[in-house]
Amino acid sequence: MFTANATGVSYHDHQIMNCQVNVIRGYYDAGKRTDELYAVRFVVTVPEANLTKELLLPLPDLQIQKIFSQVPVVWYSNRNLCNRYLREHVARFCADAKRAESGDGLQPYFRAPGIYQLPNASYCAVEGQQVIRLKQDACCLSPDVREYMIPDCVDMPAYQLARMLVQLPPEVTLTVVYSMFTLVQSLIREVVDVQGVLFISGPSGFGKTTLAKRACGFVQNSDSPQHEPALFFDAGSTWASIRDAMVSARDLPLIIDDLCLSAGSTNQKRRTEMAAKAIRAGANVSTIMKKSQNGEQVEMRCNAGIILTAEFSLDSISDLTRCILVPIQEKLDLPDKFSADLVGGAALEFVRYFLEDVEGHLEDLQQFLIRRKNDFVDDCQEGRVRKNLIILKWIAEQFVKTIGEAEDELLSKQFLSKVNLACQNSIAEMNRELQEIHSSVPRGNLAYVLYDGYMKNCFNLAKEKNLQKLFKKDGALYRGDLCLRSQALESYVRRQPGYHKISLNKIVQELMDLGVLCIQEEGTRQVKIKKDLPRVYRIRLDKLEEAVEQY
Repeated sequence: MFTANATGVSYHDHQIMNCQVNVIRGYYDAGKRTDELYAVRFVVTVPEANLTKELLLPLPDLQIQKIFSQVPVVWYSNRNLCNRYLREHVARFCADAKRAESGDGLQPYFRAPGIYQLPNASYCAVEGQQVIRLKQDACCLSPDVREYMIPDCVDMPAYQLARMLVQLPPEVTLTVVYSMFTLVQSLIREVVDVQGVLFISGPSGFGKTTLAKRACGFVQNSDSPQHEPALFFDAGSTWASIRDAMVSARDLPLIIDDLCLSAGSTNQKRRTEMAAKAIRAGANVSTIMKKSQNGEQVEMRCNAGIILTAEFSLDSISDLTRCILVPIQEKLDLPDKFSADLVGGAALEFVRYFLEDVEGHLEDLQQFLIRRKNDFVDDCQEGRVRKNLIILKWIAEQFVKTIGEAEDELLSKQFLSKVNLACQNSIAEMNRELQEIHSSVPRGNLAYVLYDGYMKNCFNLAKEKNLQKLFKKDGALYRGDLCLRSQALESYVRRQPGYHKISLNKIVQELMDLGVLCIQEEGTRQVKIKKDLPRVYRIRLDKLEEAVEQY
């Protein structure tokens, strides 16, 4: 039998520890949507040392040795008995029905920021140190969450921001809208598959970093005297630090900045690979692997909204189509009033509006996607890209409602018009970059290229009965062989996707390697099919067809 007394706790009249433990609050893990006990807050009193200290520990850490590590004046004689006492003490606290009836039941413990649905079906949002639609004293924030803060120091921020954005380039507006999307993305991903990462590209010195910091860098580090952006990483950051932030910064914008061109091929490759890795993780195409404390590999997912700034274009169609492109083609001149504080205040205002009717908003989104499914169809063939942009258009419409749509109808129309223009610009850039990728990817080997050209009558060929016309033709069809003049052969091959930079020598060597080139004389790979006719490369069509490989 355990007995708490003035000097500590005894077991059958034998003192086992010199402290008293009084549980004052129990918490459930809000991220698991269950009201099972996760952590307890308790007061440790050591009478002989005249010491009282309040502690908060997750249930697995509720052990006497953990208490001792934080309160070294604690003494205990039997670890197993002490831990048993702690478990029983906590069990009595949780079983006390009167506490639940008086409103003293378990409270939510938030281990990460973002929007949560509580066991009573209501919603709240943890935006750094600020909790929306839940009293601050009715929950507990983890130390990691408390490191974040979002400024809320501007009057009517959403209205002021909208008025400013309609005067700025449309790409600025789209970037801000994406920031708003990140704040509610966990809810949106529950009803629709979203694979969108914001990719801001443009030459050095055009203001990409400034745009990203002001439009998406409103999450600040509360421990920094200058309140520096908390989720801002440059190209020199380690993947481990970025990866950890991707997992922990739930429903917040995370910036990976300055993926610039590098003179060194190794550095350039590393930056390109980092961009690709961030896109795949951010779009939740690939899982994030991390070692647990016991050394096991754990699969995690990206919970943040990812914003990248870069000087280069992506070279993978799969990665590119998982991006929302924001091309910066002219140097940005952003006013000082367009600040992270202003966007942060608007972001909080947007979240407050969204939480007023979460279920209604999500239902509206699903209907919006049905109604607007044909948006951008004529301009963009990539369904994933269209869906991402349609969702951002819906976010823009929701944001407009926070500024008082009925009060300023003109401003709302101007704002939405900016967003639509930005989407069109984004699609145009997407089409341009896709075309560039397609033009650089070969459709097959050299045999495929030439045989395809022959079958499609791409060569102006002289007929065998009138070979004198070879002087004015690309070549001739002679005894079943394709005979091409050097200029015609080189120019045709170099016009094909993936072969733009190939040399004539390389073309001829590959034809030799394929075993399709007829050679009649030593020292030259060209032949004369008739005296007094120009030399040609004689290619056996039967062998060429056999060597075809389509990619």
